[in-house]
Amino acid sequence: MSDTNAEAETTDPGLQSRFPTGYTILFTLIILVAALTWIIPARQYDRVTNEDIGREVAVPRTYQTVDANPQGPIDVLMAPIAGFYDPDSYAANAIDVALFVLLLGGFLGVVNATGAINTGIRSAMGAMKGRPPYRKVLQAQGNALQEAQAFTETWFARRHTATKSALEAAQGITKNGGSDPTELAKGMTDWLNIFNTV
Repeated sequence: MSDTNAEAETTDPGLQSRFPTGYTILFTLIILVAALTWIIPARQYDRVTNEDIGREVAVPRTYQTVDANPQGPIDVLMAPIAGFYDPDSYAANAIDVALFVLLLGGFLGVVNATGAINTGIRSAMGAMKGRPPYRKVLQAQGNALQEAQAFTETWFARRHTATKSALEAAQGITKNGGSDPTELAKGMTDWLNIFNTV
């Protein structure tokens, strides 16, 4: 315990004051993105509901310019609130995730402050002293290998689908000889859109 206090006292206090907090970084990013809404033209894909995955997905080859919606100072101040729920319709956005993170963070803070995790690990290690848990280690390794096998099978199937869509996009781009840069850019964005939904 005294080692921890000694390390805390030797830490440079100037380092903490120079590095911005998480709130400062997030608010700076909100301001930066709001400023970019005045510069970058607004564009979007048409969206339809995909019944297989149960959510909206972008429709390929529908990337188009839409009316700009530049964000002002009031929009910047309302952005954190709008992340939780839509102020116009009061529909929930990410408030459930935010509350879960807050509760989980509070729980871990209390558990860490009381030293419960360290005490639990220390008592478990004391109970296994002199008895190496070979069987449990081998069982955990077998479970990890089974999970890795399932992951790689799924991963290779997704890569096969993505490669097929890349080939189709490349064929669509080169259909007109690939001389029009807007068609090239549109084909690439269509392929990226398909790739991200795979």
